[in-house]
Amino acid sequence: MDMIKLLIFEENTHFMSKIHNTIRESKDIKIIATTSDTVTLLELVKILTIDAILLSIEDPKEFNLITKILNVCPNMKIIILTNIHDGSLIKSSFAAGATNYVLKKEYSSLPLKIKDSCQQYTPFAILINDYCFLKKEFILSDLTFSEREVYNLLEQGYSRSQIQSTLFKSQNTIKSHIHNILKKMHCPDTK
Repeated sequence: MDMIKLLIFEENTHFMSKIHNTIRESKDIKIIATTSDTVTLLELVKILTIDAILLSIEDPKEFNLITKILNVCPNMKIIILTNIHDGSLIKSSFAAGATNYVLKKEYSSLPLKIKDSCQQYTPFAILINDYCFLKKEFILSDLTFSEREVYNLLEQGYSRSQIQSTLFKSQNTIKSHIHNILKKMHCPDTK
């Protein structure tokens, strides 16, 4: 296995030093950068060549960072590190694209969890991918055929005007479909 290049996001400096000491013992993981700021985290994801992110999250509202990171770098391996032991948050983090979930009290297992997360094909990764696919299909099952067409084009990066011309539908129809999609997926807006 090649050297794993790791970015760490942790707001607690005392715990950051514990993580450093634990990971430093592993010869095949190199910490490329650390940050405690979400804006800096997203900037580092854009400019650094890294294999994985150790993402420390203590507030359920921060779980949206997973999606933000994957929007910048879709194949990034994200290992969640947290004190939150909540089944629905664990499932949500995997559905959002996290590759592993580690409780802070189990931080000594981080090197192994990071290595496992970065392997090409693991049974766990295959199950997570299937779970994500099924979860997505379950969420999208409420969409009508026309809404699903619009959703698929949005997912491919089409603009509203491109969708209009591709599907031969009016601006108001596309706007209505997008509104319905967002409502059914419990999203506040397109941002």
